[in-house]
Amino acid sequence: MDPVRDTEARVLKNYTIANPSYINLDAQSFLKHLERRRSLFQHKLRVPTQLFKKSRCLDFGAGTGEQDLCYAHWGAALSLVEINPKSVDLLLKYFDMFKLSDQLEEIYNGSVFDFSPNGLYNIVISEGV
Repeated sequence: MDPVRDTEARVLKNYTIANPSYINLDAQSFLKHLERRRSLFQHKLRVPTQLFKKSRCLDFGAGTGEQDLCYAHWGAALSLVEINPKSVDLLLKYFDMFKLSDQLEEIYNGSVFDFSPNGLYNIVISEGV
């Protein structure tokens, strides 16, 4: 087996047991999370959140989608790539819970190495992959 694919398979096996990206969000904690992300982007990274409005955003390694909820809230149309099916299930629940499912253009449940983009994106993100 290819060493990269072997590593990917081992990481997926571990992540289906203990999901490192999951944080339990409710309405109140989502607002706090949104504010922390806004502060990170605007004050630390110097990226205005207005750039997300009406943009197409691609996230490699979306996890359970907590970060992507923020991009959707800021107006981005999202294409999400996530290999872990358990993470995708939680991601879909979050987007439904916070009424942001209409911001999802595509969810690809598979390897980043097998993903084929659907057009061009204004923003490409990969945190922790």
